[in-house]
Amino acid sequence: MIFDSTVPDLDIDGIYPRQDLSNILFADAREQLPETSPTPKGHVFTIFASVDSDHTGYEITPRSRTGYIIFLNNSPIYWFSKKHGGIDTSSIRSEFIAMKQYCEYIRGIQFKLMILGIPVSSYVYGDN
Repeated sequence: MIFDSTVPDLDIDGIYPRQDLSNILFADAREQLPETSPTPKGHVFTIFASVDSDHTGYEITPRSRTGYIIFLNNSPIYWFSKKHGGIDTSSIRSEFIAMKQYCEYIRGIQFKLMILGIPVSSYVYGDN
């Protein structure tokens, strides 16, 4: 085995040309709605949420706490806060858990509003 400290000069773009595959793969991606659902009408409802987590915030029991609050057209409709049973090893894991819980809940709200014929757009704000 030979270790060489020089960087090889490879032309990767010539071998694998760069392509933007997002237009090819996801161009026709749409939410599947039942055929009997009404067409969206009226103003778009805006859902936005603030997601945050606290990694070992309390020194006596260093457990993580995650939470989020969901607003529908600037009115709070749901909030969630949970102290985890175990100790997380990083704040990234705590933030990911909070974002995952938000995404699971918001998918249900979006689907219910779209079934009623209400157009929806959603945004999420996080600190990481």
